[in-house]
Amino acid sequence: MNMLKKGVADRFVVEEDDLLFPMWPLSREGVPPPRVKAFLDRPLAFIGVWEPLSFRSRAGYAYVDEEDYFREEEFSDKALDRYGKLGAGGIVLPYAKGFGLKATEEELEQEKDVIRRAHVRGLKAGVYIRVDALVPELVRRDCPDVEEWISVGMYGRRSTYTAQQTFRLRICYSHPGAVRWLEKLFLYAVEELGADYLHLDGYSVTHLPWDACRCPRCLETYRVWLQQRFADPKLRRRGFGLVDFDAIEFPEFYPHAPLPTVLTSADMQAWYLFQWERQVAFTRHVRRFTRQLAPDLALTANPGWGRMDNGLRIAAKNVEALLPWLDMVFIEDALHLDFRNGSICSRIGVFKTAQEYGLPVGHYHWTTNAKKIEASLALSIAANGGMCLASDSLSDICRTIVLDRRKSGA
Repeated sequence: MNMLKKGVADRFVVEEDDLLFPMWPLSREGVPPPRVKAFLDRPLAFIGVWEPLSFRSRAGYAYVDEEDYFREEEFSDKALDRYGKLGAGGIVLPYAKGFGLKATEEELEQEKDVIRRAHVRGLKAGVYIRVDALVPELVRRDCPDVEEWISVGMYGRRSTYTAQQTFRLRICYSHPGAVRWLEKLFLYAVEELGADYLHLDGYSVTHLPWDACRCPRCLETYRVWLQQRFADPKLRRRGFGLVDFDAIEFPEFYPHAPLPTVLTSADMQAWYLFQWERQVAFTRHVRRFTRQLAPDLALTANPGWGRMDNGLRIAAKNVEALLPWLDMVFIEDALHLDFRNGSICSRIGVFKTAQEYGLPVGHYHWTTNAKKIEASLALSIAANGGMCLASDSLSDICRTIVLDRRKSGA
């Protein structure tokens, strides 16, 4: 029998209570829904920008005329017209970078206007949502309990985004408050902004092994998972020898040290399997929730695929298992645009894997050098069999011209 769970809007039907991950009530195993038609059609091309105005200033890389630039260059009527002429079918706006809805009310009104004007021109509008981190001091205005969902890593240390962005803290999605917050962002994007698709960046429920959350909720979920996955006493004995799943703790990892070449520890092996399985369960919940929210709402994500060697272990992610539940996957490749002996070095195997799932691949184009952008765009097209182009550098070469003007003072 279906039931309604607290925290999910009344019109959303959710599943029964006997879930392995009950904090995600739509996470039961099953067949993924069909992909959104707009992302099945080819060719596919869109452009976007990931940083809201307020975030650019907080992170320390905003120009003094950033607000004028947003209004007059990035999202003016002239710019939107030009994006269409360049061949883009859609744009992505910098919606949620972790600052909360109340703190960014003014910016969100601007974005609502941009989406309205984009739709008039036949452009689809997506919104960028940072999934894994937020700024508690600002989100507290929306959610007073936000401190309760901050991820707690080894030795009780909270995980920050980077050494210079310590104001951004990682989230624990084992807490129902964090799940409700993400769902609230989805609701607002569709019902208030009119978004056609969601791009989820930092898409993860775990982090580096020493930063992964070890709060009581996560530990209890891990213990229950072990009990169910190793319910057969013979299997438990063969895998662990002697163990008490009612009292077991998370394995510890040496921070910032290379992992062993081969993981022989049963505890570490089980921890990775747990993280991989909960990532898929989380994705099933997100996909089903957004599909109930709007049947044609597309879901794209950057799960950090292909960024580093042996990412299955270092980042505790099994991205391939997520692909059937997404409309598009982004690749932020450490070897992107790396030229060696006259050749481009990149994760061609990763591109091929995505193609096996019929999934378009989006790339980040980080440079303002026109020639490098051309090479980067060529690689993006090649990775999609000549049928897809995606970028997070707004208008690419068009934007390069503007940046050159700003740097020269013209």
